[in-house]
Amino acid sequence: MKNKNIITIDGTSYVGKSTIARELAKLLGFIYVNTGHMYRAVAKYAIEKNISYKDKSLISLSEDLNIEFIFSDKGLTRTIVDNKDLTELLHDPKIVSYSSKVATIAEVREILTKKQRSYSKNKQVIFEGRDLGTIVFPEAFWKFFITATIEVRAKRMKKNLIQREPSKKVNFVDLVPIIDEIDKRDKNRNI
Repeated sequence: MKNKNIITIDGTSYVGKSTIARELAKLLGFIYVNTGHMYRAVAKYAIEKNISYKDKSLISLSEDLNIEFIFSDKGLTRTIVDNKDLTELLHDPKIVSYSSKVATIAEVREILTKKQRSYSKNKQVIFEGRDLGTIVFPEAFWKFFITATIEVRAKRMKKNLIQREPSKKVNFVDLVPIIDEIDKRDKNRNI
């Protein structure tokens, strides 16, 4: 049976999933969850603790992190990890890139999938990320997949970085290989 309380927006990195999901959440009065922030939170702590994505301790780190989403009536969502607002920090290209490595670990995906499903209980939620309409919420009534060229996505990543850190000097051409590497990992992972 299809669930009309769940909308999934899947797609490649920096394609505009978050922008679409936020605006749609405002329009419909749904809660918005950026599932990529969950993987980025794990990646951030793994980087800080010098944990390789091949290290099994990453699994317990994923389990132990308390990841919450705080919603406002303006459609904004803050990502709170262990009582710290990490929303802005989770857009660092190093964290974004490392999170795609974290996402290749089946046990981590299983843990975060359970957490994602728990957010959907008795709520109207728009989830954006990867594998949401196929693996996490196959019963979602509305499922969307968004894509764009790698150049457009690199420009979006640059704009995102500059909005968060105006003094940062970034050339979008330098971001293309980062996005390409993320795409290859996302498309070629076994799970």
